[in-house]
Amino acid sequence: MLYMFVAGSFLSTAYETLQVRLVDPFKLYMPPQTLRDTTVLVSGYGEQRRDSLYFELRMQGAGPRVDTCFWALKRR
Repeated sequence: MLYMFVAGSFLSTAYETLQVRLVDPFKLYMPPQTLRDTTVLVSGYGEQRRDSLYFELRMQGAGPRVDTCFWALKRR
């Protein structure tokens, strides 16, 4: 289960739970899904490389604009 914390007035809850599928032992896939009570479509991919998780998240609203965010999470 993946929790995404969202800042903005378009989402009334503090976090959203998104579905994530394990593609193989090192890769994740997030199918396109709509955030609750919004028109924001979210999808993405994640990959583990050594001790870090790299994640790409794409968000699209009602218009043609697509925002892409990248994260690198390092295990401590």
